[in-house]
Amino acid sequence: MITEIVSFKVPSGTSRDQVLEDAKTTIDRWSGFPGLVRKTFVRQDEKTTMGIYLWESLETAMMTPGCKRRRPNGETGRRSAITTR
Repeated sequence: MITEIVSFKVPSGTSRDQVLEDAKTTIDRWSGFPGLVRKTFVRQDEKTTMGIYLWESLETAMMTPGCKRRRPNGETGRRSAITTR
């Protein structure tokens, strides 16, 4: 298993409920994604939210490395870190 942590900025003035609703909109996009075991959202603080992805293997995680190629809708501008421990 491989864990990937992606952090992204939350626009100023966005409420917790708005972040939650936005997160819910990604369920269909990520359901059934090859090699993805689980995706979890964590709100770090008022300005930062993280997506934590659990992949079956390093190979499946690397099939979709980096923001541009990973995101089904082509979103960019997020930082990603893959851990192999």
